[in-house]
Amino acid sequence: MKKSIPKTILFASVIGFAFVANAQEHHCGITERLQKIYREHPELANEHKAFIQNVFSNPKRSGTRSAVYTIPVVFHVIHQYGVENISDAQMFDEMENLNENFNKLNADTIDVIPEFDSLIADCQIRFKLAALDPDGNCTNGITRHYSHETSQGDDFSKLSLWPRDKYLNVWVIGNTDADVAAYAYHPTDVAGTLAFADGIIIRYNYVGSILESNYARSKTLTHEVGHWLSLPHTWGNNNANNVACGDDLIPDTPETQGSPTSICDLALSECNSGTIENVQNYMDYSYCTRMFTIGQAEVMTATLNSDISYRDNLWQPENLTATGTDLLTTPLCAPVADCRPNEKYICLGDNVTFYDESWRGAVSSYMWSFPGGTSSMLTSPNPVVTYTTPGWHDVTLTVTNAAGSDTKTFTHAVYVSNSYADFYGTTAENFENISTEPWWIADNPESNEAYWHRVNIPTAPSGSHCFMLNNNKDLTVFDYTYFDKLGGNVDALISPSYDLSLTSAAALSFKYSCASHATTMSEMTEELRVYSTINCGKTWTLRATLAGTELVNGGIAPGNYVPANNTTFWTTKTISLGAGIMHPNVRFKFEYTASDRSNNIYIDDININGVNSVGETVNVPFAFDVYPNPANPDENLTIAYTNETGKMDIVLHDVLGNIVYSQTVTGTETSVKLNVPLNAFTLAKGVYLVTLSNEVYKQSKKVVIN
Repeated sequence: MKKSIPKTILFASVIGFAFVANAQEHHCGITERLQKIYREHPELANEHKAFIQNVFSNPKRSGTRSAVYTIPVVFHVIHQYGVENISDAQMFDEMENLNENFNKLNADTIDVIPEFDSLIADCQIRFKLAALDPDGNCTNGITRHYSHETSQGDDFSKLSLWPRDKYLNVWVIGNTDADVAAYAYHPTDVAGTLAFADGIIIRYNYVGSILESNYARSKTLTHEVGHWLSLPHTWGNNNANNVACGDDLIPDTPETQGSPTSICDLALSECNSGTIENVQNYMDYSYCTRMFTIGQAEVMTATLNSDISYRDNLWQPENLTATGTDLLTTPLCAPVADCRPNEKYICLGDNVTFYDESWRGAVSSYMWSFPGGTSSMLTSPNPVVTYTTPGWHDVTLTVTNAAGSDTKTFTHAVYVSNSYADFYGTTAENFENISTEPWWIADNPESNEAYWHRVNIPTAPSGSHCFMLNNNKDLTVFDYTYFDKLGGNVDALISPSYDLSLTSAAALSFKYSCASHATTMSEMTEELRVYSTINCGKTWTLRATLAGTELVNGGIAPGNYVPANNTTFWTTKTISLGAGIMHPNVRFKFEYTASDRSNNIYIDDININGVNSVGETVNVPFAFDVYPNPANPDENLTIAYTNETGKMDIVLHDVLGNIVYSQTVTGTETSVKLNVPLNAFTLAKGVYLVTLSNEVYKQSKKVVIN
């Protein structure tokens, strides 16, 4: 039976004024998730209901206690070096808010209306950032992870879970999949197969009351911790906010339909005539939440004394020692080295600024190493580097403070494009020649096991080779080490550079085959975007987006997808490029954004079609061949071509642009064969480029020396 509370007419414009200026959307995502979970597992709804009912039917109810329960906390910031990579200060501020709200120390309790001021609970729950990680190493209770999962914000975005019997895990992300502020599950919901999803996920601009967030939004994590400690919304689990009256089964919280996020009606009495509803409750959505009730505190106390989802182990003295939360003084930790470039793709001779993104401990000194680049700022937190050699470049950073140092090498930190194009004019690429692969750039930002690479499959549309992105996921494996490797990745396959300055009516065509594990359109969120660049990748122009059933032409594949044949399961996409693509250094990017239910995707037969011309005259480039290919360094390399102008410049160079051999041939012969004695040079095994140019055309071909 609910306690009847006399109705009193009050006005939110007076008591709630401090909130009005900062009123923000606070929509919790638990309702939608529980609806799905409870449809599939109705017993879980009954278990949560029974747990709360048992709290108030138990004659040995906990009531008031003197002990304070301490909960170790860790924040995992999932980011792409954007605004979502919030400062430590914002999370420190949130910890202060939590401890104030759960211990009746928040100053705004003075504004709680008389009907509820005697019910404000001191929950006696303390939250403290962990000082030791699961391996016993020093931590400030904050970890940072680069991942595109920051924009997905669902259960599979909960990377690097720390043991839930020791820590409250909170993941800070850029956005949630349903565009909600945050969500958490009840302990009964995650006691079984959903154990991997235990913890709280929250958007970066709802953490704390400073910087990216504000005071109104700072109550969001308090609300979610309430769910994590078994509290339902005040309108109950089988309901949605501001829709219908509902009961949370807690005696001292009146039935309510809940408040819209944009108002604070302190006189709300919709469900029972004469009964004021507790819109100031942290488990409501109003912008003036200030309290938990004594009954809610009893539920949270019972939860912390229950072995459901290990809540009873968190506050035990042994665990406080294991997590370092019994320490009186927070230790200084050695920093973790991290950095980002302002541009990942640049042209030869360009500058790159590197920004320090190190974490865990304040850095007192820096030491950088830039192989292939030059900088006079090797001890600066944000050095500027000049690159004059093409290709991928690694960067090494060492950061130090009084507690120690950390050194990390960032492979493939920057890619530098050569000043000349790799190929001239129209091209056709079917990946049958192994020498093709080094010219294509596979960008795997997460450095995980899903990446673009050349494969041999019998159902490729031309020959037996193509490029594949291995995004298959076994969704029966609920293992965080698995999801850390195959989450919602964004991977790119970048083409060689093409000189299209004399190519008109250009079009890009390619064949693709893609499958998914998704069984509904809402789950099929994969996308393939095609871009072009004329400035070495510093900026990209979107040319096409493939999504939904247009992209997933291989349908639903339960296992590791391979196209069943080389026709039906492949689709040709053609993109007209326009006159703006007529540029001497063009690249294309195939960027695939995976969903949580993606499978593999394949690409083949990437062709650039058009007309190679000079002025108003339409011409055909000179015939040109190089053999043998691959070649042995002890034999002759034959370069054969047709002669049009009587003069040809011939250059053999390595992938870094170093010239191995050059010659200018003059004469009037129609066909020319030039033998280059490779044994006259000391050539390392690898890919080389033969470039022929005259007054009209320039063409290049690759040759492998093995």
